[in-house]
Amino acid sequence: MRNILIFLALLLSAACTPFAYSPAPPTPEHISVVYTPALIWMGDDLNRCALEHPEISLTVEERSAASLQVEAAAATLTLDTIPEGFSGTTTQLGWEQVVIIANTDISSTQLELPDLQNLYKSLAPEYQAWSYPTSSELQKLFSKIILNGIEQSPHTKIAPNPQAMLTALEGSSQAVGFIPISLFSTRNIQIIPMPIEIESALNLPVLALTTGEPSGATRLFLGCLTDSLKLD
Repeated sequence: MRNILIFLALLLSAACTPFAYSPAPPTPEHISVVYTPALIWMGDDLNRCALEHPEISLTVEERSAASLQVEAAAATLTLDTIPEGFSGTTTQLGWEQVVIIANTDISSTQLELPDLQNLYKSLAPEYQAWSYPTSSELQKLFSKIILNGIEQSPHTKIAPNPQAMLTALEGSSQAVGFIPISLFSTRNIQIIPMPIEIESALNLPVLALTTGEPSGATRLFLGCLTDSLKLD
């Protein structure tokens, strides 16, 4: 009998205990971000901001500068590139320096600006010049700032993106190329100094293109990227 009373008391106690209601977590707001190969080094920044903002569901895609469709993504990230006819909003997230690099087996004194220009147009180059596809924003900027529009030699090898170029130069003792400085590695690679006006021209804005003024999750995420680039 006593056991029955204890059991009933426990049931009564449980029935009187308030139910702890836990509201369901909000559904993450989804945004899509596209970046060009010139910004392949921003992977860590994108991951950092995704982790800092679990309330945002993020999709990231790399697309060539020639195939950008700004209206298809919440934000499109480029390096100093705005597609022709774009009429949306441009937000600057930071700056990125593009540097001329060469394998450490090459003397930097042999690659001053005139030497570099000759290397990329020579039909009998002393070193192996590396470049990018003609649609690449890095290639267009290099052609404009370094080569002054001069057509490149057919001996120039093509890398699909800056990471691939860096890998190629690390493994070739006679190779020369150019990459965003955020990818720079000291493994068999050196930065070739350029005249101050050239280095200044190669310090380029990182841009976020949106169809309208960024708002909501997109604005929050772009703000995080801006802060993250300041830390790099």
